[in-house]
Amino acid sequence: MGFFEALQKHRLFVHYLTVVILIVGILSFTGLRREARPNVNFNRVAVGISYPGASPSDVEELLIDPIEEKIGEVDGVEEYRSVSYSGAGAISIQIDDEYPNPGEIVDELRRKIGETKGLPSEATEPFIMEIKASTIPIISLAIFGNLEPFQLKLEVEKLKDYLTQFEGVQSVSYSGLEDLQLKILTDPKSLEVNDLTLLELISGLSKWSKKRPGGLLENNEFSANLTVGKEYNTKELLKNFVIRSNDAFKSIELSKVARIEYDLKNLQKINLYGGENAVLVTVTKKPNADIIQTVDRIKSGLDTYVKGFPSNLKYTVYNDQSTRVRDRLSTVSKNALFGLLLVIVLLILFLDWRSAIVTSVGIPVALLGGIVIIFLLGNTLNTLVLIGMIIVLGMLVDDAIVVCENIYSHIENGLSSREAALRGVKQIAIPVTATVLTTVFAFFPILFMKEIIGQFLRIIPLTVIAMLLVSLFEALVILPVHSSELMKPRAKRQNIFSSLESRYSKYVEWSIQHRKIIVFILVTIFVASALLGQKQFSKFTLFPARGLQGFSMRVELPKNSPLEKTSNAVKELSNELEQVSRNSFEGMFAAIGEVRTGGRSGSRQNASHLGMIEIEFISDDDFIKIEDEVMRDIRRVGQEWSKKTGYKTSITIDRPGPPVGKPIQIQIASRDFQKGGILADEFKSKLNQIDGVHSVETDLDGDTKTYTYQINDLFAVSSGVNPEDIAKTIFSATSGVVANEVLINNEKVDLLVGVDHQGMWKSEDILGLRVQGAGGVPIPIRAFTKVQEDFGPSSIQRLNGLRTISIFGEVDENIITGKEANQLIQPLIEKLQSENPTIRIEKGGGERDRVRALSDTAKLYLLAVIMIFMTISLAFQSILYPFLVLLSIPMGLVGVVWALAAHGMELSLMSLIGIVGLSGVVVNVSIILMSYLKERLQDGETLHDAIVQAAVRRLRPIIITTITTLVGLIPLMYGFGGTDTFVQPLALSLGWGLAGATTLTLFAFPALLSLASRLKPSNNHK
Repeated sequence: MGFFEALQKHRLFVHYLTVVILIVGILSFTGLRREARPNVNFNRVAVGISYPGASPSDVEELLIDPIEEKIGEVDGVEEYRSVSYSGAGAISIQIDDEYPNPGEIVDELRRKIGETKGLPSEATEPFIMEIKASTIPIISLAIFGNLEPFQLKLEVEKLKDYLTQFEGVQSVSYSGLEDLQLKILTDPKSLEVNDLTLLELISGLSKWSKKRPGGLLENNEFSANLTVGKEYNTKELLKNFVIRSNDAFKSIELSKVARIEYDLKNLQKINLYGGENAVLVTVTKKPNADIIQTVDRIKSGLDTYVKGFPSNLKYTVYNDQSTRVRDRLSTVSKNALFGLLLVIVLLILFLDWRSAIVTSVGIPVALLGGIVIIFLLGNTLNTLVLIGMIIVLGMLVDDAIVVCENIYSHIENGLSSREAALRGVKQIAIPVTATVLTTVFAFFPILFMKEIIGQFLRIIPLTVIAMLLVSLFEALVILPVHSSELMKPRAKRQNIFSSLESRYSKYVEWSIQHRKIIVFILVTIFVASALLGQKQFSKFTLFPARGLQGFSMRVELPKNSPLEKTSNAVKELSNELEQVSRNSFEGMFAAIGEVRTGGRSGSRQNASHLGMIEIEFISDDDFIKIEDEVMRDIRRVGQEWSKKTGYKTSITIDRPGPPVGKPIQIQIASRDFQKGGILADEFKSKLNQIDGVHSVETDLDGDTKTYTYQINDLFAVSSGVNPEDIAKTIFSATSGVVANEVLINNEKVDLLVGVDHQGMWKSEDILGLRVQGAGGVPIPIRAFTKVQEDFGPSSIQRLNGLRTISIFGEVDENIITGKEANQLIQPLIEKLQSENPTIRIEKGGGERDRVRALSDTAKLYLLAVIMIFMTISLAFQSILYPFLVLLSIPMGLVGVVWALAAHGMELSLMSLIGIVGLSGVVVNVSIILMSYLKERLQDGETLHDAIVQAAVRRLRPIIITTITTLVGLIPLMYGFGGTDTFVQPLALSLGWGLAGATTLTLFAFPALLSLASRLKPSNNHK
C-alpha cells in the first residue's frame, strides 16, 4: 500500500491531524511575545569611562589609548571607534559578523579591558555593555517641575523604584539629574587666615569622616563587632568636624572655612522636553517580556502613582514603542485579513464552492502551522513576521489550486472521488513540490544575509519558508482526503474561463505560426526594460526616505558657549520647529552638551556649545502624504534660523528599517590632525556644491580654550612641593575632589571638597591657592607656577586607534540619491588619496552598508538561481527544461522595472529582496505549463499539439494562482489597511513582477517553446 493510499484509508487520522495543527497553531500564536522589532544582536560593545575635570587630550592619552591597546589584542573585532571629551571617553566596538561565536569575543573584551594597567586613580572603572535590540527603551517619561534638585532627585528615585517592580521591566534609568553630594565649598581667604590648605582639609575628611571596622571582640561570655569613629553624614555633623586642634584644645571646625550644602553633581548635560528643562526616564523591558503588556502595566500604574506627585511636578510619556508596535501590527493585520478575504472571494469566484472550500482550508492550516515553527524556533511576533505572512498569503493556495484542479479534471473524466484524488495527487506531486521548493530556495539564501541588515530581515524569509512548507504538506497530505469526501461531479461545471480558453487556444496557434514576430516583440520589451532598469539601478538607495519615523537636528554654537546659552538657543529653535509641524510631532526632546554627529553609525561629541533636538513623528497614514512638505519646512526653518543667529544646524533623518549610517560618510584617518582638517574642509566644500546634498557636517569640532599651568620645577622641588599636590589642589578648586563616601538613607553620597567661587573665578585666581611645602609651610601656587592660555580640541575621534575626522551628509532623494552623490565625490577621494598616501580616506555609513548589501544580495541571488535550476532539473530529469523555465525570470524583472517606474520609486534593498523571492515564484507558471507539456510529449503527441494543449489546459490554474498571489499582496502594496513604506517596495516587486512574468509567459512562451524542436523526450525520459 502506497503513502497516498494509506492516507485515504485513514481519513479520520488526517482530520484529527488538521484539528491538531489548528489548535497548536492558535496556542502558539497567542504565546508569541509581541515586539517592536526582531531581537537582533547588534554585535556591538560600548565602553565608557570618566575622569572628571580631565581635558579631551588627557582622556585620550590616559584612558582611551591604553584601553584601545587591549582591544587591539582581541581577535574578531572588526573596528572600534572612540571619542575623548572633557571629563570622559567612550568606545564603540563592532564585532566581526563572520566570527563563529561573538559571545566569546564579548567575554574576551571584558577580560582584556579589565586588565588595563596604569589608569589614573581618579578615573572610574570602565563600564562595558553589550548592545542588543532588547536593551532599547520601550517607553520614556519626561519629568519636569519647579522643585529643588534634592527634592526632585528624591521623587525621581522613588519613581524609578516604583517602575522597576512591574512585571516585564528589566531596568529603569534617567538622565538630567546627577548623583547627590554633600558639597564642602571652602573660602580661600578663610583657609589662608587659618593657615590651611585644600589638601589638608581633603586628607582630614578622608581619614576621619567615616566609620571603620574594628574587628570582632570575643571572650568567654559574649562576642561583639567593633566599630571605630562616626559617620559624618549630615550638615550638622560636618559643621563641627575638627580640621585641626592644638595642645590648648583650640580647634578649627569645618564651618569656619567652608559652606556645606546638599546638592547634585554639576551637570554636564541638560535635557529639554517641549522647551522645558526635564529629567528623562527610560524603561527597558526584559528580553522575554511582551512589549504591549509591559507598557500597558506601566501606564496603568502611572495613572495611580502620579496622584501622589507634588503639585508642581508633571510628567509626559513619549517614545512609546508599544504605540508604534500596535499601529504596525494593526496595519499589517488589517492588510493580512483583507488579503485573505480577497483570496477566498476569488477562489469562490473562479472555482465551484466545493473546490473553494477544499482549497481555502489550506490557508489557516499553512498560516498556523508556520506559526508553530516560528514559535518553536524562539522568534517573537513582530511586524516583520506579519509582513512575511502577507507576502506568502496568496502563494499558500497555489499548490492547493493546482492539486485541486487536477483532481477535479479526473472526476470530470468519470473517476470516483477517491480514485480521482489518488491519481490526481500522484500525477501532480512532483511538479507541485518543485513549484514550492523553487520559491523556498529563492527566499532561503536571504536567511544568510550578513550584518545588522541581515539579522533584521531574516525573519521574513523564515516566515515565508515555514508557511510554504506547511502549505505543501497540506496540499499533498490533507487536501486529497478532503477532496475525496467533498468534491463531486456536476452535470455542467460553471466555468468563466471557457470563453477565455477558446480565444487563448486560437492565439497560441497564431503565435506559434508567427513566432518570429513574438520573439521580436519580446526582445524589444526586454531592451526597453533594460534601459529603464539601468536608470532605476543608478538611483539605488538602501532604504528610501519614506514613512519617516522622525529626525534629529544638531545645533552648534560658538566654541566655549556655556550650557545655559546653548539651552536657550535650542528652546528658541524648538519653538520655531513646532510652528511648522502641522501637528505631526509625537514628541520633541533635546539634549544639551551631548550630540551624535552622523546618525546611528556616526560620532559622539560632548561639549557645552552643542545640542541635539530629537523629534518623533506620529504614526499615521495621513502624515505620509505630507511628510515631504513637512521636511521641506523643517529644513527651511533650520536654514533661516542659522542665518538669523549665526549658529550652525544640520539634520539627520530617521529612516524606517534596520539602523544604517547617513547616505554620505567620509572618514579621514591621519596622525597629522591638522592636515586631516584641511582635507575635511575640501570635502565639505565639494559636497555643499552638489545639488540635493544638505546638512553637511563634521565631527572635527575645532579648538576650545585651555589653560596650562607651567611649574618651575627647580623652585618647586627646592620648596618641597610635588606636581601631584599642585594638580590635586587645582582640580579640587575647579571640579572638586571626593574626600570620602558616606551613607544617607542607605544611599551612597560623596563628600565633595571644592572652592566656593560661585562662578566668578578666573584662571589667575587659582594661583592664590596654597600647597604645603617643606616643614608643612603653606606656599602660594603662584610662587612656582605661571598660567598660559592654549587651545585644544573639544573632542577627539579615533577609528581603530588613529585620530579620525568624519564628514557626513544627507540627501534630498527627490533630487539626488546617496549613490549618485557618492559617485560625484569619488574623483575627489581618489585625487586626495593619491596626493596623501599616508592618510587613509574611505567611505563609511550608508554608502558602505549599500555596497555590502548589494554584494551580499548578488551572491545570494546567484545561489538562489542555481538552487532553482537544480530543483527544476531534478523534477523534469532534464537539463534543457530548466533553461526554458528560467526564461520566466527576466520576464518577471520586466514587471518589476515598469512597476517601480510607474510608482515613482527607485530601486532599494527591499526591492532587490523582492526580486530574489520573485525568481522562485515566477518559474511556477512555467513549471505548471511544462509539466503538462512533458506528459503530452511522452504520450506521443506532436510538439505543436502538445504546446497548444498544455497552454490551454494550464491556463486556468496559472491565472488563478497568479491572481490569488497578487491579490494577497495588493493590501501591502497600496496600504488598504494602512501603509507600511518599509516593505512596500518588496511587495510591489513581487506582485507586479509576477503579473508581468505571467502576462509575458502566456504571451510568448508557446512561441518560444515551438522554437525548441528537440523538446520531445527520448525513451530514457519516459
